[in-house]
This record gives sequence, C-alpha cells and structure tokens, in this order.
Amino acid sequence: MDRIWTKLKEWFGKDRMPRAAVTALVISIIVVLNVIAYTLTASLGLYYYADDTKDVTVSDAPAAAFAEAIAEQCTLKVVFCQSREDVEASTTGRYVLKTAEQMKEKLPSTFYSVEFQNIIVNPNLLADVYGFTEEETKNAQIGRASVIFIGEDYVGNKQYRVLTDTSTSAGYVDFYDYDSSSSSLNAYIGEEVITAMGLWVLNDKHQRALVTTYHGETVTKSLSVALAEAGYTVETVDLRQNVDFSDVGLLIISNPQTDFEQAAGNADVSITSEIKRVREYLENGGVVYLALDPYSQAEMPVLHALMAEYGITQQTYETEDNRTVLQIVKDRDNAITTDGFSIVGNYAETDEKAAKIAEKVKAFNDGSVLMANASVLSLSGNAESLLNASSFAVAEADGKTVDRAGEYPLVAYAETEGGSKTGRLIVCGSIYLTASDAMTSDSYANRDFFFAMFEVLGNKEGGMPYGCKPLMVTDTVLNNLTMKTARIMTAALMMIPAALGVLGCVVLVRRKNR
Repeated sequence: MDRIWTKLKEWFGKDRMPRAAVTALVISIIVVLNVIAYTLTASLGLYYYADDTKDVTVSDAPAAAFAEAIAEQCTLKVVFCQSREDVEASTTGRYVLKTAEQMKEKLPSTFYSVEFQNIIVNPNLLADVYGFTEEETKNAQIGRASVIFIGEDYVGNKQYRVLTDTSTSAGYVDFYDYDSSSSSLNAYIGEEVITAMGLWVLNDKHQRALVTTYHGETVTKSLSVALAEAGYTVETVDLRQNVDFSDVGLLIISNPQTDFEQAAGNADVSITSEIKRVREYLENGGVVYLALDPYSQAEMPVLHALMAEYGITQQTYETEDNRTVLQIVKDRDNAITTDGFSIVGNYAETDEKAAKIAEKVKAFNDGSVLMANASVLSLSGNAESLLNASSFAVAEADGKTVDRAGEYPLVAYAETEGGSKTGRLIVCGSIYLTASDAMTSDSYANRDFFFAMFEVLGNKEGGMPYGCKPLMVTDTVLNNLTMKTARIMTAALMMIPAALGVLGCVVLVRRKNR
C-alpha cells in the first residue's frame, strides 16, 4: 500500500498527469457516486429526507378556520394553568406557547387571547375565574400542564374544554403525535390541536364517534387524534349490547379480524345481531367508516355481505392451489417505494361529493393522498369512488399481475335513504390512510382528506382544522416524490456530470494526441 501511495505522489509531483486528466478523473468519480446514490435511493424508495429545523411558524389555516366565528363576534381564550416562565421551561410546553402566541399575530385581539393562571392558587379556576358553575365543571381534570380552551358566542354562551396530559410525565403530549409503544413524540401538531379545540368550544353541537370492539380491531393513536380533531367525542362500543345512536355522527370499524354476528340466538338475551345494528344505524342516516387490511386472513362473509348490499366489494383471485386471495393495487410509476404498493391516489372528481372533498383539501395544499397496500375495490349500483389509483396501476395477487384495468377505487362510498337523513357507508381498501407517518407528513394531505370525508359525507357541523402544518420531531418525514419523478430527477441531475466527464475525456485525448 505504501509503495502504491509513493508511486502516486511521484506521478502527480512530476506532473505526468495533465490537469485535464485530473478533472476528468474527478468528474468520473462524481458520475460513479451519482450512479451509486441513484441505486441506493431507488432501492430505498427515495421517500425520506432529513429535517433538522424546529421553527414553529403558524400558517394561515387557523384564520381561515375561525373566519365565521370572528365575523359573528365570538371570543376564544387559551389558558395555560401555570406561569409563562414555567411553560417556557417545559421542553414540550414551549412549542405550544409559541404557537398560541403566534396565533395572536394572525387573529384579531377582539376574538383571541392567551392567558396564564396558577391552578395551585386558583384550584377552582373554571368556576371562580371564568364563571362556570360547579355542575358544569365537576368532571374537569386540571393540572399544572393543562391547557383550557374557552369559547363564548356573541350572546354570552360559554363552553370550555381541557387538555391534560395523563399519559406521560412530560406534559402537553396532547399537542403531539405520540407513539405510546415506543414512548416517542413523532410530530408536533399544536397548530391543529389549538385550532380544533377552538372550533369545538365555539360549536354547541357535538357528536360522538363510536369505534367498534370485540373483533380484534386496530385503532391507531393517529386515528383517535384525527377523530378528536374533527370534533368528535371518541368512545368504544360493543355492538352485541344495546347502543344509543341518538347523537352518534360516525361509526368506525377499523381493521376487524373476525366477522360480525349476523343473527340473534345466543344464550345471553342482551346479545343480538351486530350487523343488524350497523344496518339500522345506516338506514337512519348514520355514517360508517370501514377500513380493511387486504393481507388479513380473516373470513368475514357477514361484513362483506353488508358491503355488497351497498355495491362495494373487494376483488379476489383464485390461485392454482384453490386459495382465494385479495387483489392488491400496484403502481410502480406512481409509487414512492420500489415495490409499487405505496401509491399516491387521484381524486375521482366525476362524483359531486368527491369533487367537493378535493376542493376543500386542495385549498391548502396539492391534495396528494398516500395509500399503501390497498385492496382492489369493485363498485356497482350507486356506489361511487372518492380516490382512485392511476391509469397505470395493475392488480396483483399471489405474486403476479392478474389485471391491468387501472384507476382502481381506493376509497369509495355508497348511500341509502333513511328517514330525513342519508346514511353512508365509506370503505377504505387499506388501513394505511390514517397511519401516523402519513397523517403527520407535511407532504401529504391524508389528514385533510380524512377531515373532508366526514365534513362532506358525515353531516358534520362546526368546521375542520384544514391545512394546519405539523412540525416533525423525528429526523425523517415522508416526502411527496414518486418513483417515476425520482427517476426523472436523478437522470436529469446525472446528465451534467456525465456530460462534463465526456468533455474531460475528449480534452484528455486531444491533448495526448497533439
């Protein structure tokens, strides 16, 4: 090795290698490095980038969300239950304070204010300072790291809501996307939380969202948070028991692993048909959101029969060994991963409601919605698509392509007329729509799409916190870059060093042949 190094120094020192050759060598190395970088990024999907900034800057979304309340001369107070100095000293609380105070610059002072109250000095804060009755405040759980939102309309009707971190010792975790399994904070979503809580206390009509249990359902933290931000009070429900649906605005069935019961006949007389309750809720103007995992091995003929009644089915494929498997959407060009299963959906704007959803989402961003591992949905009757795969998409099953029709529905809905309201079944062929990384990404509109679905299809009143920007706490975030775009960009970037490399070689040859 030493001899090689010595020879190299002698070669360069004696100027045996022309400068043009050195230039060509350097450029060639750059070209090789570009090729290696392209290969690695292509294999990794080219969908991560580092974000080291921690600048909390409020967007224009809160002002848009509160426009109607401002016009109606309502007021909104954000109350921290400790001093400003204590909040600033909190690692998690300081970001909440920055957002709350930056909103003062975006919103009229006659509408919005930030206050600091010592809960230790004023243990009956809501009653003694803000005038709520003991009956109204009896269930309030307030601690030093609590934030209280108080809304008052133009005739003096007041409501409050308290966010108190009961999950961690850090405090203020309700303003973050929090992974309880790893005890880590993934993203700061304070702008959205403050906006959503403000909308909640300024609206006197609140609905419950019931999440079904007993079938192995998976409800992620990001899904629960999104439902709360949409203005719902989230509760779980066992449909084997009697259920009061009077103020239920949404029924969530998320990734069930066992089927629903079809008929009564159990020894326990309190148990009746689960699917009958779902059907009756729909027929009385209810909204059901059903998210399915295409890789699930569960057989659910009862639930699938309900979907079929509404004209929505999952496409299947019969394998050579007589197995029935679900078809999955694959699109290499419009995917962000090399396997082609993480794709960017297109809005089905031929349907009036789908177009309205797209309009609401695209008012704040380009509207890109990320989906992964989505089953191929087939629609009939009055079922309509909300989100489609591209025309280049194919259906894959059992490791091979089984259909090339393209534009497969990824999210669809169907309606039924019942009473004075219209019931709607919304089916998502993937459980990834509300995954944490997709919901907190600033590059994708999954969160706004989720909000818009329930505002347009869910008879939801009170507005949604559209367009609020998350701040990533972790070092990686999803970037809106498909494989087709990545290949084009990488090829374009490689053209310059490649051209310089060729030019250097030409100059070297010409100099050598003089």
